[in-house]
Amino acid sequence: MIIDTNRDLLFSLFCFLLTLSYYKTVTIMRKYSSLLIVVAIITTLISCNNKTDSSKTITVSILPEKYLVKSICGEEYKINVLIPPGASPATFDLTSKHAKALLKSKLYFPIGTLPYEQNHIKNLLKDSKTVKTVELSKGLDLIEHDHFHGDCKHNTDPHIWTSPNNIQIMAKTIYETLCETYPSDKDLFRENYENLISIFKNLDIEIANKLDKKINRSFIIFHPSLTYFARDYNLEQIEIEKNGKEASPVHIKDILNQSKESQVNIIFIQKEFNSKEAQYIANSIGAEIFVINPLNEDIYGELKKIGDILARKL
Repeated sequence: MIIDTNRDLLFSLFCFLLTLSYYKTVTIMRKYSSLLIVVAIITTLISCNNKTDSSKTITVSILPEKYLVKSICGEEYKINVLIPPGASPATFDLTSKHAKALLKSKLYFPIGTLPYEQNHIKNLLKDSKTVKTVELSKGLDLIEHDHFHGDCKHNTDPHIWTSPNNIQIMAKTIYETLCETYPSDKDLFRENYENLISIFKNLDIEIANKLDKKINRSFIIFHPSLTYFARDYNLEQIEIEKNGKEASPVHIKDILNQSKESQVNIIFIQKEFNSKEAQYIANSIGAEIFVINPLNEDIYGELKKIGDILARKL
């Protein structure tokens, strides 16, 4: 009985305190209601202001393009990348998520030579009146030859971004398009563009000087993604992959013979490709294997790394 009485008293006390707390809360809210409304409005405005303006949304095909566009337009612009890290242009399929992001963009910078751009993106954008499309292959001296990505054959080598010289022309196209589309930011664009051009001009000079006196000028690569780089610096690229397929025994024998004649000691592979054949060739000729990533967002750092490897090992 005593226990029940104490329990009732405690419950009554709890109810009294809860009621008192309620009335105090209501009184405070009434007293400061105007202040709370102002705070709520300010918070909403800040939140809205932090959201990226959809008119400042730009889409690119691959990560190296993001590096170039971001370097020129700065942080206020949102850059969508269609092919995510680790994916290959050869096997990429456009999803509804990517399609929606692309159609909400003000600008789209395709490379202009990638198979999926020709097969999927052009059809998606052919009736769009809101997305301005500018190909970054415009104005470049393209290398025409049969090139394969898996079963897909095309007549132009698409890896235009692996050349410091090409990148400077691509950057100019980006800069001019941004100035035309967003004229209020042209001063910012000009400053950033000039800095970017200076960086890649210096890189080009650095690589050229390091490789200028080299006698052996050949390297092996699994997928021939350095064709433009090789042209820039008068190098020979020997590809393992043949017509987008793994090399046949006959082709591997030809590579071994050619490599011994040219004293090749460098093999480049990309991590997304099978390295079994490269390892066999390396063991046969005493070459060293280096993993590279031509789709690295930091394309400056990647090209510098490739140039340094060639300078040390050729």
